[in-house]
Amino acid sequence: MSKDFKLYWISHQILDYLASISTTIFINFYIWETTKNISSILQFNLGLFLAYPFAVLLGSVLVEMISLKFSQVITKLSQVVFVSLLLVLGTRLIEGQFIFGLLAGLVLGTAFAPVDVIAAKILPDLRLDINAKIKAGTIIVGIVFPPILSFLVDVNKAFPIPFTLALVTYVFLLIISLFTTFPDVDGEFSLAEVFKFPGTNPEKSILLKSAFLSGLKDSIHYSLIGVLTLNFIGSLTGWGWFNLALSVFSLILVLIYKGLKISKQSIISLGLGAIVFLVGSAYFAYDFSLTGIYVYAAAVAIFEVFYGFGITGTMAKLTDLDVNEKDLSAEYTFFTTLFTSIGLIIPIAFLNYFQVDLKDPAMFLGVVIFSALVPFTILKVMSKSFHLTHQT
Repeated sequence: MSKDFKLYWISHQILDYLASISTTIFINFYIWETTKNISSILQFNLGLFLAYPFAVLLGSVLVEMISLKFSQVITKLSQVVFVSLLLVLGTRLIEGQFIFGLLAGLVLGTAFAPVDVIAAKILPDLRLDINAKIKAGTIIVGIVFPPILSFLVDVNKAFPIPFTLALVTYVFLLIISLFTTFPDVDGEFSLAEVFKFPGTNPEKSILLKSAFLSGLKDSIHYSLIGVLTLNFIGSLTGWGWFNLALSVFSLILVLIYKGLKISKQSIISLGLGAIVFLVGSAYFAYDFSLTGIYVYAAAVAIFEVFYGFGITGTMAKLTDLDVNEKDLSAEYTFFTTLFTSIGLIIPIAFLNYFQVDLKDPAMFLGVVIFSALVPFTILKVMSKSFHLTHQT
């Protein structure tokens, strides 16, 4: 593995994260500020989650059957085109929220495939070192840029500001991708192998159930909480300061968590995270206000550290149990993403069907509580894994 490629990949991931937060966060805000309609947000995210797994499949096929470089260049080009359309068409593009969401899902999903393949197949031995550098960079970006961008949008009443930053970043990444030498991959894609039950992975059903339940758990948080926070705070500048405080709080939590030296898969860590998430969600349901959203956001931050770290690693272990002689990491990415997306879609489709309204939030808050109970079900499902219970 050349030093040039490692440098490219670290730089790419940090800059791609900058472009990503400049689009994904502010697209939802753009739709909200334009329509003031929760249904519009739901329809956009419904389209996004529906298209995402099939775009991951397309990206995986491009990586494995053509080349990693071709897939990466196509991905960057599609991101440039997507943001350009957003800048040129503006509100005309977001009027069709569901179609707009499908387009966003295609772009995001295609972009994920090269990332996963590089992490799993190209850099497995260097993953910890490289991920540490990427994580440090993305933490800095996540702390610094959202409040700056939200302030600039708020003061100038101009959503094109973050989108322009994203466009410039994607163009730069496209150019350096064209001139970077990429390593080869094995060139095999055997989707049929992962659809065999149990096939060569004795814990496949547990993995897929956990992926589906993770989608149910994350659906509301991914799609609506940011917009609700903005609605309660009342301004993008205020949201930016809130996001800054939350990011610093999350960083402090990570440092505390590492200092405690608790096993990521320990029942203490996972159980504590799940309980805090449930309590925070219950308080939000009780106090549907700015205070409630603050408590909920803090609970989610604690949950992501004490529960999220462990569950992510545990699901990776379930994938690694496959003894197939072929490297099926790309195939498993699509497989688990498909089931996660189904879980993500169900709460959104439910709320959209019943046309939830913030003036009468009872149904929405019921879904929030339901989502907070799901982590306990995930733990119950994973407790049935022979390999996990005998290795942890």
